[in-house]
Amino acid sequence: MGVTAQQAYKATAASVRERVLERWNETNAHFAEQNVKQVAYISMEFLQGRALLNAVDNLGLRNEYTEALKVLGYELEVVAQEEQDAALGNGGLGRLASCFLDSLATLDYPGWVSQYQLVTLY
Repeated sequence: MGVTAQQAYKATAASVRERVLERWNETNAHFAEQNVKQVAYISMEFLQGRALLNAVDNLGLRNEYTEALKVLGYELEVVAQEEQDAALGNGGLGRLASCFLDSLATLDYPGWVSQYQLVTLY
């Protein structure tokens, strides 16, 4: 019995998540050890789109994942289309928050972006 595209996506995403979390933990340990100042941006929404291919590229593992999925009979880009778009926003502020996050990463600044949830109690 073969593997479906959805199953290939879930396995790939779980593998990438594990690697991202390893890097996240290493980075946070370094920040704590060095007492690094960080930039924090809090937004009510994000409009980040899909994350799998971005994470694979940021880890420098596109070739490895491409080859591994070929063994299962899939292309990485086809498997990545199985990811649902988070759609955590609907416009300007969401796009801005995502741009800030990309800028922090690109410029190698220590920082994070957090989503603020506004809750109304009745």
